[in-house]
Amino acid sequence: TAVDAIDGPVLVIAGPGTGKTQLLSMRVVKILETTDTSPQNILCLTFTNKAANNMRERLYELIGPTAYKVSVHTFHSFAADIMNKNPDFFWNGAQLSVVPDAIQLETIQDILGSLPLDNPLARRFAGELTGLRATKEALKLTKEAGLTPEKLRAIITLNLAYIDIAEPILIEHLSDSLSFKKLHSLAQSLEASLPEQSIDEHMAPLLSLRTVILESLEYAIAQDEPTGKTTNTGKWKKRFIQTVAGQKLMDDERRRNNWWLALSDVYAKYRDALHERGYYDYADMLVEVIVQLEKNDILRASVQEQYNYVLIDEFQDTNAAQLRLAHLVADHYSSAGRPNLMVVGDDDQSIYKFNGAELNNMLSFRSFYGVEKPIVLSENYRSSQDILDVAKLVAEQSTDRLVNREKDITKNLIATRTAEKASVIEHIQYPTEQ
Repeated sequence: TAVDAIDGPVLVIAGPGTGKTQLLSMRVVKILETTDTSPQNILCLTFTNKAANNMRERLYELIGPTAYKVSVHTFHSFAADIMNKNPDFFWNGAQLSVVPDAIQLETIQDILGSLPLDNPLARRFAGELTGLRATKEALKLTKEAGLTPEKLRAIITLNLAYIDIAEPILIEHLSDSLSFKKLHSLAQSLEASLPEQSIDEHMAPLLSLRTVILESLEYAIAQDEPTGKTTNTGKWKKRFIQTVAGQKLMDDERRRNNWWLALSDVYAKYRDALHERGYYDYADMLVEVIVQLEKNDILRASVQEQYNYVLIDEFQDTNAAQLRLAHLVADHYSSAGRPNLMVVGDDDQSIYKFNGAELNNMLSFRSFYGVEKPIVLSENYRSSQDILDVAKLVAEQSTDRLVNREKDITKNLIATRTAEKASVIEHIQYPTEQ
């Protein structure tokens, strides 16, 4: 069961009312009960202060005052804790403040206003910059991906070089009209023809352009299979190949990457400008901690030795930077790529897409850590079966779900009386404060 699986990476798909917080709390108890791990060596991460408080309260109900020795944080409070305990690793010990929104916007506007007119971020209409909002949002997304200006520039440079290689291959394979009967052979042929692009391992959970091309094709084919048509595969083809002045090109992809390459320079200037004024962007907190953990062996070893087990609640709401941070903390060298990292979430409940939350996190967790079979919680202790049946019909209106991407996952909630849940809990013995 999910409670007993305490070693290695574990992915739990837990629908509404299935007891996610209870599961995580009971797993903490199980770790304390069956290993010599101390409470302070267990890290529980979640998305909001309210969720963190709920987890702490649930732990207190189970193990009493020992609950206050378990590290329970939001991702940002955990990052702040690392920074506060290790100030010399961050900005050479300088004390920076979070930048106010007005100064943030002013700084971005000044940088864009100083760019040459041929820069894609410097476009104007009636004398006003038209890319201000898009630039601010892109900077936010870049930080939520855990990228520094240098990393962003390196990835985009690799992408542009890869486009030059992939473009003639894609054009050759997609020169004819799509045929439903040949879609799977198309996917196999492309996978064999497109050369490797080795950034996945170093940038997890971010994906290389090659992986994006192949996985998006696979998903489009899966969507077309029930219809026997090529509707979604046709959309995929238009995404990657366009006809410009009679010539087939990866024009949109190349323009997109050139825009992000220009953004990497703006990002660097923006960060430097804030630092000169004694500020940092709130989203910088995660990025800075990730950078220092990656490049400082002493800091990384200290944090990894502190936490033997890492648990993440509401995993569907995490973004790439948050998953990268959890990976760096959990991936002790002794784990041999199989860290004690448990994540619990439900893709149908993702409410923070605006904050960079991705279904891709749940998909990439499974593939990156080689999770053979996710654990699916199906017993609902909150609602009647009628409500669950209606909720299922609503959720099925969304096409991009785990059950559509991963054919070995099924999500059918079954209403269970709360008393039955209580009876199970009563038979479990928990350690108490000595």
